[in-house]
Amino acid sequence: MKHAQWREHLDAQKQSGFSVKEYCQAHNLGHASFQYHRSRMRQASDPSASVTGFTEIRPRESRLKLYSPESSWVL
Repeated sequence: MKHAQWREHLDAQKQSGFSVKEYCQAHNLGHASFQYHRSRMRQASDPSASVTGFTEIRPRESRLKLYSPESSWVL
């Protein structure tokens, strides 16, 4: 199926009121394929949606201290 055909299915599903699962069953589409193409088209239309990487997580202050007997470091 071509890009334009998937775009038509994605738009039709939104307008239909059916869940993705119901729409896929009614139109003989694979649920995983539908999700894949929806994700790909979302990334293509919104470049920030495809940004991947790490998110810095900082723990709250803790009373726990880590000590290494082999060296002099303490966290």
